[in-house]
Amino acid sequence: RIPLQKAAADFFEQKDHETRVRVKRDLELLKAAAGSARFGSCVLTRYMERSIPERETQFAAISFLLDDGSAFLAFRGTDDTLMGWKEDFNMSFQESVPAQRLALGYAKSLADDFLLPLRLGGHSKGGNFAVYSAMNCAPDIQDRIIKVYCMDGPGFQPEVLERCNYDMIAGRVVKILPHSSLVGIIFESDMRFQVVESKRLGLMQHDLYTWKVKDDRLVRANDIYEKRKRLGNNLNQWILSLDEVQLRTFVDTLFHVIEASQADNLIDFTAEWKRSMNGVVSAMKELDKETVKVLKTVIKSLFDIAGENMKKEVSIKKNATLRFFARRKERK
Repeated sequence: RIPLQKAAADFFEQKDHETRVRVKRDLELLKAAAGSARFGSCVLTRYMERSIPERETQFAAISFLLDDGSAFLAFRGTDDTLMGWKEDFNMSFQESVPAQRLALGYAKSLADDFLLPLRLGGHSKGGNFAVYSAMNCAPDIQDRIIKVYCMDGPGFQPEVLERCNYDMIAGRVVKILPHSSLVGIIFESDMRFQVVESKRLGLMQHDLYTWKVKDDRLVRANDIYEKRKRLGNNLNQWILSLDEVQLRTFVDTLFHVIEASQADNLIDFTAEWKRSMNGVVSAMKELDKETVKVLKTVIKSLFDIAGENMKKEVSIKKNATLRFFARRKERK
């Protein structure tokens, strides 16, 4: 166990500390939190990290013992490695992935050793882990959970929520999405959520540092952008329409093709996009006929669903317009 203030001081004494963070803003955040009256004295404990490439698994968590006598269990989200993103995709067709089960084990162990009120939370994949742990832990542990925070994390297939009795913790889950969310709208239909403003557009809104803050609060938005809602609805319907074999083939092939670019992470893949695409094109040519057939079927089904949903939306708007003019005519 170590107070945040002491941990931060030790960290900044390391000569290579600037290279040991994801982005420079992390350094600013750590310095500000450690120097604050609210967070400086909280105690860090139970850091755990696991990386199992052969099982496409990444997991990390740490707990904070707070001054109010509670514990906050923080689960790390996806990094920019291809393995981390593939694990996210695996969640779309597996009832649980190994890292979710690691998160549950971590939560149980911490709760057994510290008989305190609990808060769980995380960003992206970490938010998913927090919800998964909360809805699967024993009732006596659930009774001690105050809140579960999911920051733009993917949700769960409807049958998973039902099997895990999500309703038992639903009222304590705080899910926050940026107004143009993509990651967080995956399987979000059975979860209530709050929407916040971001300074960026598209996928860049997934970065917490882009979320707008005024005084001591996030700036609330009215709702998810309409285009993102449509995209999320199409993606969710598409995923649910495919069987596990189709989804596994699609995900495995997608990442096989991306890995052919020889990039280790998404930053390298996008930064050297010309070289990356050469590798991708070569890998596509080597796919066997059966895999190509499955991919064509899977991708066609996505466009079919999007097309059907667009027709329904146009029909609804057309009928609404006709009703509007009919009412106007009646008034005259």
